[in-house]
Amino acid sequence: MIKQLLTAMAISLPCIAISQVSLNATMAPPVNSMFIYYDANVPSPPFTFGTSGTSNLWDFSSLTPVMGADDTTYVAEPSSVPGGASFPSATHCTFEDGQPSYTMMQINSSGVTFLGSVSDLSGSGNYMPLIAVPPLQAMSFPYVYGSSVSGSTYFEVMASGASIGQPNLDSVHYKSTISGQRNVIASGDMILPMGTLPAILERSIDSTIDTLWVKGAQTGNQWVISPGFPQTSTDSAFYWYTNQSLLAYAHALYDNTGLHDVNYFKNRVTGVKEINTQAGFAYPNPVNNILYISLPVNTPASYDIRIMNAQGQEVMKGKTSVNQLNVSLLQPGIYHLELWATNGNKSVIKFVKN
Repeated sequence: MIKQLLTAMAISLPCIAISQVSLNATMAPPVNSMFIYYDANVPSPPFTFGTSGTSNLWDFSSLTPVMGADDTTYVAEPSSVPGGASFPSATHCTFEDGQPSYTMMQINSSGVTFLGSVSDLSGSGNYMPLIAVPPLQAMSFPYVYGSSVSGSTYFEVMASGASIGQPNLDSVHYKSTISGQRNVIASGDMILPMGTLPAILERSIDSTIDTLWVKGAQTGNQWVISPGFPQTSTDSAFYWYTNQSLLAYAHALYDNTGLHDVNYFKNRVTGVKEINTQAGFAYPNPVNNILYISLPVNTPASYDIRIMNAQGQEVMKGKTSVNQLNVSLLQPGIYHLELWATNGNKSVIKFVKN
């Protein structure tokens, strides 16, 4: 299920650690920008780091990134993306390359608040607004070493079965409840390829309960809980923040298998005019045979395509006016799908071939 964890952002000006990091509204990420991160995936040898005290030194420059697997996060005007009108108080919308969800946030003088998301819950290409009730506080300013925030929220969707790709069902009712706890547990310096920066370390733990009810002829037209539900999960993450941005420069994510993802800042591009058309998604991801492409509304009907492998080599190209590609002949690995629209805008979607 969708869990909205703030993504890594930074600016490319090195500095020396000279003061305590204190986050505030003036550090909000610029709208119409994109941020690129090195992806170290699961580092080998394992990435170890201090999680307490005030004199830590976190060295990300020693990690070896996965070639061709950079992560990209976009920051957009909320009203410019599909479903944004459902969040009139949102000031920022963020979304990651290849992830089927737009995150809606409000940033003001008191802090950062998660308002909800517009997401493709079923992987069918149908995006729905998921409004957090109540909105969930993510930061309270000033956000410094020793700060702590916690809270719970839920969102739910009532829809027809056909709208989520289940035409054999009359109706579905989905509800997700999230309880989150964030504590700033350490401070120090972080070493990045761009230089050394003062930083604070946040520990984030999110517990989620997802429930799905269905109704149709197969259930005697009665509401029943769908097989496999309710589902529970707990996500644990560490986020590093500097005095250059509200959002993290790096993260280390954990699940029940242990550490599964580390990324850290590489570059930032501002003034991205075609931000609306860069929010393409591909599913299923990972994919075996047919890759379906979902692009925002107002995207031109036809476009040139090019697929690059992790080494930057072109492995497929052509022109299409349909929303699917047969990638069965590609070797397993990480790829970037480039779509060039007739108006000159470019979308880049990262996907994994099994």
